[in-house]
Amino acid sequence: MLMSRGALTVGISLGLALLSIPSGFAQEDRDCHRGLLKGETYYGDYFDRVKFDCDELTHGGIDPMTGERSVQTYRYRLERRGKVDFVVLSQAGSADDLMLTGGDLMFLYHGEGEPPFFRAAKRGPNAMEAFYYFRDAFSASSYLTEGDVIYGPENLGSHATRKPWVEGVPGQGIGEEIHIDRWFGRLWISIGFVSYDRPELYELNSRPKTIRVVSEATGEERVVELEDTPNLQPIDVPGDWESASDGGIRIIIEEVYPGTRWEDTAVNFIVFF
Repeated sequence: MLMSRGALTVGISLGLALLSIPSGFAQEDRDCHRGLLKGETYYGDYFDRVKFDCDELTHGGIDPMTGERSVQTYRYRLERRGKVDFVVLSQAGSADDLMLTGGDLMFLYHGEGEPPFFRAAKRGPNAMEAFYYFRDAFSASSYLTEGDVIYGPENLGSHATRKPWVEGVPGQGIGEEIHIDRWFGRLWISIGFVSYDRPELYELNSRPKTIRVVSEATGEERVVELEDTPNLQPIDVPGDWESASDGGIRIIIEEVYPGTRWEDTAVNFIVFF
């Protein structure tokens, strides 16, 4: 995987999904991965950056402890498992990396129950200064408990795999609400139950399709239809900073994409950027 701060050493600075090339690799190169990544550069924390071409990615970084620079280039492909994308490199080695993208943002994960080891944005080296998440900002009208596992609203700020908020009422959670105790003009949402080890859980569980977003300070609201993908999607919140900044935000589930096995409706996380 891409190394965290203090571990950007030459030759091991990138560990994104090291696997041998499966059959079909050359064909996927020509398809340029559905146009998702070609020509994009993402800038992370601590001087990390990753640039994607059609069949190669280049990772560059500076070790914040030593100042040592490193640049590595790898052949890669994308593999979609159900509706979840994974980055797979051509070098033999360890496991692949779950990828969530959307707009300017990218999150990469190297294991189950872990936060992203690489989070990045496309705006430039200082882009992540505009990224916020507040674990204590969320509450909800209900949440699911299964034995010792609690799918509470605080999970909306965790960004780890397999830690979504799941509504806790009978049926598919129509009318259930997420409450955010502060106002932002734009949110980014990742819906569904997102698991590194079991990506099929996304489609097995329900996820929001249509939501109503309400600015509590002004009462303005907006209905948003979400795509059926775990990738990040923007939500423009009604109101403006002057009139709405002293209130919170309510997100109400109006319609869902039904799960193929369970009715429980899940939201992976919400970030502010």
